[in-house]
This record gives sequence, C-alpha cells and structure tokens, in this order.
Amino acid sequence: MVSWVHARKRGPRDVWRRRLEAQCPLRSAGYRIGQGQVMPMGPDAPPDRRSRAPSKGLVLAFALALLAAAAATSLVVCVRHPDAQGCGPWCIYRDPARHFLLQYPGTWRLQTEDRKCPFAFWDVLVSNQPSDLKHPPELKGNCEATWDMRGLPPTLVVIGLVHSEDPWGQVEATLPRPPTTFPLSLSDASRTTQTSGNTWGHPQPYYEALPRIAGADYILDIWFGPKASARDRTLASRVVASIRATA
Repeated sequence: MVSWVHARKRGPRDVWRRRLEAQCPLRSAGYRIGQGQVMPMGPDAPPDRRSRAPSKGLVLAFALALLAAAAATSLVVCVRHPDAQGCGPWCIYRDPARHFLLQYPGTWRLQTEDRKCPFAFWDVLVSNQPSDLKHPPELKGNCEATWDMRGLPPTLVVIGLVHSEDPWGQVEATLPRPPTTFPLSLSDASRTTQTSGNTWGHPQPYYEALPRIAGADYILDIWFGPKASARDRTLASRVVASIRATA
C-alpha cells in the first residue's frame, strides 16, 4: 500500500508565527511564549495543561484578528527574557519634577543625581560604558558635576546634562544665552578645549551647549573618546536631539 503525504497549506496562523519568531529573539534562544511569562523549551518545558486543543475555527479567528491589528499598527509585542532590559532598543528617561525627558540606547547606561547641596543641583549622565562613572575621589563631598574619566577606554562617549545653582552656575546664568530651539542639535554646540586645570581624563576637545529647558538653565556637555565609533557618535546625536521639555 502506498501512502501519500500532502504538504500542509500555509494559512494565516503560519504567517503570524513567522512574523512573531522573526521579531522575538526568544524563539532562537530556546524559549517559548507562555501566558504572560517566558518558559523554556525542550526537555525542561513544563507539561501542557490544556485538556483539549482549541477548535480550528477559534484559532483561525484569533490569528486573523492579530493579523489585522498588526497591519493597522505595525506592532508586534515580544515577551523578552527577564534578564534583558525591558525598555527595548531605546529607553525613555522622564523627570516629572523638572518637566523634561530624554531617550537613550537600551545598551547604554543612564545615571541621575539629586544631591543634598546648599543650592539646587541635579544632573543626568548617559554613557556607552558598562558600569557607572564615578566622581574623582579627590573631590569627595563637593557639589559639582565633575566625572572621573581617567583610565576609561578611548571608545568612550558621555553626555552630561546638569543644572546647578552654585556660585559658578549663577555667574553663567547671567551670561547672554541664545534662544533654545528644539530639537537640540550637536552641530549647535560649541567645540571647546580645556586649557587649564585638571581635566580628570575628559577627552579633549568636547562639545558644550547651554539650553534652557522648562524654564531652567542647563549645561549640556558631550565627550567623545579619540576612538569613538561613527555609530556611537550618531547615537549620541540622537540622544541630544531627544532632550525636550514636557508638560
């Protein structure tokens, strides 16, 4: 007796599954999508608790509804590994008290400070480094936004946004500032070189702008190491352009 095996016709469920697997890296990493969680595949997979398979009509209707939603919004939601950063390729930092936000790459690092100083002081730092930057130990206890970049790799990229009402900040506040236009652009920043004092390993030259955001004056500094990649420079430009006031 000869038996014939017919190739199964691909339907909407196959199209949806291929789209989901292409956009969700967990499939290739040995995970399958469960109900609101990530579960391992293979011999360690938990037993299937469904007592019976859903009807083909119900599956088809659900798949068609998902396809229609994807076509309308071009959005596919993936359940990510718990160890992965939840904000995806780009993260949003929002400061509701100071009424501004910025975006930064999900693989970069963001640090914020709101120190207990005799004057108003806060800052935000974004870098492409795997760990937090520190202040120079020689300046311990000082209320200033000086970061220790000594010994960091030449591929370093750092973006610092600081508001300080210390005496130096008050002097700078009296200086004439050009009107701030959004989006901010790295090309509008001044190319500056520190010629005196301790640079604390800061790459030279660096870029500086003096934006006013939600009524507060800021100093925006951008440092590029001598071997910073063109890609990271582009990402830094996108971070700068994302800074804006919020309602």
